[in-house]
Amino acid sequence: MKAFELLEKYGWCQENLATDETGVGCSINDKTAANFCLIGAIYRKNRCSRTTLTEDLAKACRKLGFGSSASLSVWNDHSSRTKEEVVALLKELDI
Repeated sequence: MKAFELLEKYGWCQENLATDETGVGCSINDKTAANFCLIGAIYRKNRCSRTTLTEDLAKACRKLGFGSSASLSVWNDHSSRTKEEVVALLKELDI
């Protein structure tokens, strides 16, 4: 499953890699995970492939003009950011 499909199927969050249905932070691999941030969705998608994970994070950083993946969290967590923007980015990058 692609990262954008995770966000479409489950949901999107901010300030945590993943949250449960009540908004409480949890592990991206937790069976109660119901929402994912940009990075959480990429990590969940790539949990078995560190090489693809690195490539996906680098691709998103290049697209947004960032030098590190830490900036992706800041971008995701910005108060004006929307789920639609995050999904659109991931779809454009086919992640």
